[in-house]
Amino acid sequence: PYEQLNRPIGCAFDGKGRLLVSDGQVGALFRFDKQGRRMDVFGTSGSLKLKTPLGVNVGSDGTIYVADAASQRVVAYDDKGDVVRAYGHAGELVNPTDSALSPDGAKLYVTDSKANKIVVYETATGRMMGAFGQAGADEGQFNHPSAIATDRDGNLYGVDAITARIQILGPDGELLEQLGTLVSALARTENWMNLAGFNLRLAAAAAAAMLLWDALTALRVSATAWHAAPRWVQFASLVLMLDVIVFLSPESIGAFIYFQF
Repeated sequence: PYEQLNRPIGCAFDGKGRLLVSDGQVGALFRFDKQGRRMDVFGTSGSLKLKTPLGVNVGSDGTIYVADAASQRVVAYDDKGDVVRAYGHAGELVNPTDSALSPDGAKLYVTDSKANKIVVYETATGRMMGAFGQAGADEGQFNHPSAIATDRDGNLYGVDAITARIQILGPDGELLEQLGTLVSALARTENWMNLAGFNLRLAAAAAAAMLLWDALTALRVSATAWHAAPRWVQFASLVLMLDVIVFLSPESIGAFIYFQF
C-alpha cells in the first residue's frame, strides 16, 4: 500500500529540498527527492503509527511534524524517520489538522478543527502550555480551523474553513487582523441553497408533468374513464393538475418536454 500516493493531503519541503507528503488514506508520510522519486515512508509501524496524517511542518533543525487527526496528536520525526516526540492525546486534542512553529522553535501551535481552537505546546518537552479560541463566527473565534502558519515576527495565520477567512493573531492569541469575511461565506451558502431550491422545483415540476401526462393519456383512451373512476382518483387528478399550474415555469415546461418526448 505504500508504493504510491492514494490520498495526499499535506506537504512541505525540508531543508534539503526534499518533498514530504502525508497520505490520509494509507496512513503514512512519503518523502520524495528533488527528482520526484520516492525515497522512503514514515509512520507505518510502532505504537505511534500514523492513522490519518494531515498537515506537515518542518522545523529549521529538520524535525518533521505531522498532525494525525485520528490519533489525536502531532508526531515529530527526525531526518531518519524515527519518532522524536508526540504532542497531545485524547482530552487535549480532538482533531488536530496542522501545526506551525514559533520563529525560535520553542512553541508548537496546533489547529484543532473540532475543538475550534489553537493549542500551544512546548516544543522541547511536549508539554501543553495553553490554548486560545472557541467556536463561533466573531473575531478571534473559529469554525473548523484547518491550517496554520507563522511569520518571522511570530504572528499566527489561522485558516478558518467554514467562515471563509484567515485570522492573523499575535503569539499569545490576540487578534490583529483578518482576511476575508463571514459575509462572503454566507453569500456562497445562499447561492448553493438557491441552486438546491431550483433543483427541487425542477424535480417537483417534472414529477407533476409526468403524472399529468399519464392521466391525460388514460383519459384519451376512454372518455368515460373519468366518470367511472373512484372519487379519490378524480380528486388526485385534480390535485396533480393544480400542481402543474403552480409549477408552471420555464423549468417545468422543459422538464415536461424532456421526460415525455
